[in-house]
Formats: sequence, C-alpha cells, structure tokens
Amino acid sequence: MLGTRHGIVRSALLIAALAVPGLCEEADGTAAIDKKPASTKGFAGYYPVSTVTDHSMIDKDVLDIADLKSSWVEAKKIYENGKNSAKGTGLRNLKAFSSAFLDKSKQDEPMAKLGNAFWGRFDFGDALVSAALDGTDDAQFGNFNTGEMAKQEDVRMQMVKKGVAFTVVWLYALHEMESALDKYSKGKYDVASGAPYALDEAWVFYVGSIDDGTGSGQGPYSGAEKFAKKFGTYGYEMGTGGRSRVNAELLYQFTAMQRYLQTAGNDEVILQIAQ
Repeated sequence: MLGTRHGIVRSALLIAALAVPGLCEEADGTAAIDKKPASTKGFAGYYPVSTVTDHSMIDKDVLDIADLKSSWVEAKKIYENGKNSAKGTGLRNLKAFSSAFLDKSKQDEPMAKLGNAFWGRFDFGDALVSAALDGTDDAQFGNFNTGEMAKQEDVRMQMVKKGVAFTVVWLYALHEMESALDKYSKGKYDVASGAPYALDEAWVFYVGSIDDGTGSGQGPYSGAEKFAKKFGTYGYEMGTGGRSRVNAELLYQFTAMQRYLQTAGNDEVILQIAQ
C-alpha cells in the first residue's frame, strides 16, 4: 500500500507560489487567444493513455467567460452550467469543481483540509468567484458591490478569471491527483477508468486544450509559465516551448507516474516518485 498520498501534492504546491500571488494581477498575456485545441501533439508534452480530450475543453469556458467582459449574467451561466466540456450527455462546469469539496469523501484530502482551515469553508474557490460574478460584498473575499477598487468591472473580471483558473481548476486538478493514488491503492489500474485515467484528468485540467506548451492557455499551467521570471523558476527547457521549472518538474513526475500506475506492484517506486 502507498505509505502516503501527500508527496505528489507537494510538487504541485509549487504552483501555488506562482498562481496565488498573481490572483489580482493582470497577467502579461492579454492578447486574443485562439480557442482551437493546441496544435502540438499531446497536452504540453504529456500524452494521455485514456480519453480525456473533452475534459481538457474546460479551459474554453474560462476563456469564454473572460471574453464576455462585463456581461455578468451570461458569464455566470457558463460558470454554473458549462459550455464547452462534454461530460456524458451533459456538460462539465467550473462551479462543480469547487462545490465538489462539499462532499465529505473529498474533505480528507490535504489541500481541501488546508483550504478549509484557512477560509473556514471547503468551497472557498466558488465563494470567491461567485461573489465577483454577482457583484456582492463578502467579508472574506472582497466588497464587489461597495469597494472602491473591487467594484470596478475590470477588477471583478480579473478576480473571476484568476479565481477560476488558479484556485477552482487548480484545486480540482489536485483532487484528481489524489484520486489517481487512491485508485491505485485499491488495485484499479485500468487506463479507461482507473488510476491512469484519473492522472490524465489531473494533467488536462491543469493544462487545458488551448495551451501549446508556452503558457498560451487559460489553465494553471499558464500561470506557472507567466510568473516564472518573477519567482526565479524560469529558464528550464521542457521541449514544449515551456520554460517553467514548476511545469518541467510536474511533467517529469506525471509522465513517470503514468507508466507505473498501469500495473500492480509499483507501490514503492510510485511513493518514491511522489515524494
């Protein structure tokens, strides 16, 4: 059995050092983004073994919300109901990425516990984004109705964009990483629905469908690229156009983990990779 599930999450925690400080800051990539899936094979250097293309399309919801600018009602519809990411006969939606942590089965995950300890609620990502979308005052997340700065429409949209990408999606990607290790510990190695599938989900949520590997997309991966110079993590060649050490480390670990999750008896090496 796996001795701990925290190690792989420690690697992903590096993302927080890049993403969270940029939450209220305009990223240095405001030019129009092509909404077609990335033309390079795979997802920023990672090659899924399961079918997760539909999952990756969730980043198009983030982009569509941003494109609506101050059309808050329409933006909220996309956030709550989804638009681009098919799930069964329906659609995957961003709000559910955060509200999923209201499920007690997910509340023992390290990042869920940490977030709840700080904010006093498991769905803090949704609380932030919803307050900004609705333009309401929230004592914890901002006075988007009366605050001199927070009520400005461009500020509200920045909080929505960054809150969705760098809190809501990021945390759910971490959940899928936890799910991969949990499934492996239960002997679920099938690439279609077991541990490898969950790991593939984690990566495509992290990167999205648009990013070509350089940070050109709307997922947490882009934050690691855009803020790498500010945090001294720039300059690492990934072979994908990316230069962030955070993304380079994660790509290496995900690729190695993916291989070992497909067969039994790899608990020790998986634990070593995760740590």
